[in-house]
Amino acid sequence: MENENNAVKNPKHYQLGNLGIEVIDVIREVTRELKDGFQGKCVGDILKYVMRAHKKNGIQDYEKAQEYLTYLIKYMKREQGGLE
Repeated sequence: MENENNAVKNPKHYQLGNLGIEVIDVIREVTRELKDGFQGKCVGDILKYVMRAHKKNGIQDYEKAQEYLTYLIKYMKREQGGLE
């Protein structure tokens, strides 16, 4: 049961080396100043996938980050009155 709990609360692929912080801590700080929820979601997912890729799904995680970056760029261009 303890291993299952660790897999939910403190998965190893979200630990940042010996820093004593997790990916969620970085996401919280980076997105704190973003006032737009969708932008925060995209930035958070980009960070999550990039920071865990080498420990979990490799190229697939980088591709997921790329997808969220594409969503974010299109959204921001649309919000600024630009073309998609």
